[in-house]
Amino acid sequence: MNSPYLYFPISGVINAITSILLGVFVITRDKKNPLNITYFLFCVSVALWSIFYALWLFSDNAAFALFCSYGFMAGAIFIPIFYLHHLLILLGQNKKKRHIIQFSYTVGILFLYGNFTRYFIKGVSEKMFFKYWPDPGILYGVFLPIWISIVIYGVITVLKAYTISSGIQKMRLRYILLAAIIGWTGGATNYPLWYNVRILPIGNILVSVYILLTTYAIIKYRLLDINIAITRMAIFTVVYTLVLGIPFGLAGWFRDELIIIFGQNWFWLPMIVLLGLATVGPFIYLYLQHRAENRLLKEQRQYQTALRELSRSMTRIRNTDELIKLVGTTLVQAVKTSQVAIYLKDDEYNAYKKKFCYPENNHVHFDELFALNHPLAKVLNQHNKLILAEELGKEADKTGIDFSLAIPCFIEGNLLAFIVLGAKPAHQIYTQDDLTVFETLSYSMALSIENCFFWQEIEARQRKERIQEMDTFSYSLAHEIDNPMAIILGNSELLKIIVEGSGANEVERQEIFNYLDYIFEAATRVSAMVKAIYDFGKKDSGEYYHLKLGDVVAGFMHLSMPEFKHQRIVVSTDVPEEPIIIYGNTQHLIGVLRNFARNSMHALQYVDEKKINIKIERASTDLARLTFSDTGEGIEAEKIPIVFMPFVTTKASSEGSGMGLYYVKRIIDSHKGKVCVESAGRGKGASIILELPIAQGVTAEDLEKQEEPRKSRRKF
Repeated sequence: MNSPYLYFPISGVINAITSILLGVFVITRDKKNPLNITYFLFCVSVALWSIFYALWLFSDNAAFALFCSYGFMAGAIFIPIFYLHHLLILLGQNKKKRHIIQFSYTVGILFLYGNFTRYFIKGVSEKMFFKYWPDPGILYGVFLPIWISIVIYGVITVLKAYTISSGIQKMRLRYILLAAIIGWTGGATNYPLWYNVRILPIGNILVSVYILLTTYAIIKYRLLDINIAITRMAIFTVVYTLVLGIPFGLAGWFRDELIIIFGQNWFWLPMIVLLGLATVGPFIYLYLQHRAENRLLKEQRQYQTALRELSRSMTRIRNTDELIKLVGTTLVQAVKTSQVAIYLKDDEYNAYKKKFCYPENNHVHFDELFALNHPLAKVLNQHNKLILAEELGKEADKTGIDFSLAIPCFIEGNLLAFIVLGAKPAHQIYTQDDLTVFETLSYSMALSIENCFFWQEIEARQRKERIQEMDTFSYSLAHEIDNPMAIILGNSELLKIIVEGSGANEVERQEIFNYLDYIFEAATRVSAMVKAIYDFGKKDSGEYYHLKLGDVVAGFMHLSMPEFKHQRIVVSTDVPEEPIIIYGNTQHLIGVLRNFARNSMHALQYVDEKKINIKIERASTDLARLTFSDTGEGIEAEKIPIVFMPFVTTKASSEGSGMGLYYVKRIIDSHKGKVCVESAGRGKGASIILELPIAQGVTAEDLEKQEEPRKSRRKF
């Protein structure tokens, strides 16, 4: 056999090895996936065609050549059919075009039956320098146009899908389309010679180019982990080099000896050896693959096991913060990803709020709040599945986040939360096994979040009931305290009258009056504090009414003075004699002043001069101004414009949530007022200024009339 001629059977051997290699790779990833099954069958049909193609060209008698021709055509008949079926599954069109698939398989089975008759291949004859080239029968002339039509239909289908696809799917289809054009063109060069068209089948080797391009697409675009692919390729190459090499070595190197021993049937020994080795080859391959992957994927399987265990255990957690911290910490420790952020939907902010972030100071890409219509949230809602950044292509840049994988947590179509992961160590890719584990994690986390919400709702209801009980208790307690105070006040006045009518001298009478004044003042102070507790602690109806701004300050002082005295803070008030009347809610405004007081007490704890001043004045005929000043540490100039934003605090991260002044602004906004902060800098104190609209045309007498029905509801 001359050297140029050897190219053709060797090309068949190469095609067989590469197609079997890829077919085994794909099917071992998921043996139940129809996409993998059809591609494996396609590779098997290519391998069957290629093996008999090589044996046919090695044959030295017409009978064996004809037998091999039947063999390679049995494979060739189903190559375009499996190819088309695989493509339609890949593109999600297999159900819509089921009739085309059924027609293709029906025609294929009919042609396979006819393949072993003289109507398909009527014999072999010498063509060019090929001694035994097949001669087509009548049925072959019917088969070839249908075969070509199926191939063209498949290529056109891929081309149409390519024009409308994007991201990783577009890249994958680009290589599949290019590979199909090269492979089918190369394979087609085998058929002109059937009809004595003197074209050499030199393009046969392009079938391997098709396999290699598809392999590249699979490795690069995530059907397989490249490390796994290379490992399997190496194992498969070694195993099947022996499986195919030994019988072909017998046929090539020991052919003359075999002819002497077995005569014209010498080729049966290599065939039997090939059959035996092909039978045990897959078992050897799978054993070696299992051993190699256990070592290669040891770390990956460890963290996958940790995540599966996390998915099973997280449903027992009842607190969302605890749940999210556990998930985030496990991802950081197990997967060792470069960054992790977990966002939870917050109805109060109408946004997704950051609940976990690693590294903790990673604020460049992970803002505290993401709007519900943030580009990443839109993508997750659109796809309703895990999203790899590389799948999005240019869309990933629009999100403004540097991430590798986004994991959504859906419940009934509602995106409750999502996890954003960075790259794995050493830029390893997220494998299909990883994605399967993360998908399970997303389902479990969604259910766990919903479970936490359920328990938090129950606990909130229980707290509300306890608060209602405490309200009833405090109401009764205030009532019980106020009654004795009324008796003390009344009896103090009565004693004064009695003393004045007694025969005591002036000095004795004055001393008694001093004691009585002291009792009266203390009782009045207790009574005022009880009233303040009652007003501040009673159930908030949320209603707004006309009130004196000075009364708000007085109620605040009665509540807070014990704390001020305890911390040795000197508090002064400057309230005008003429009452300033506004329209608002006493409880809400006292809560605002309480917030200011807490901030001031924190700012005053490390200074020597501890003073607070509360001043009320008319800023104009329409506006009342309340200035709350302290001599504390002050605020840096750069923080003043942002102090009313959520999560901004001048305290240590462990001492404040950064939400107090945010709530203050919301309350003042609801009163149609304004609030601002002034400070000369660190160590120079700070002032918070409220401006509220003055109620026009309302007098103190009007307030008394308004207060009558409110007083009648009290049970003192």
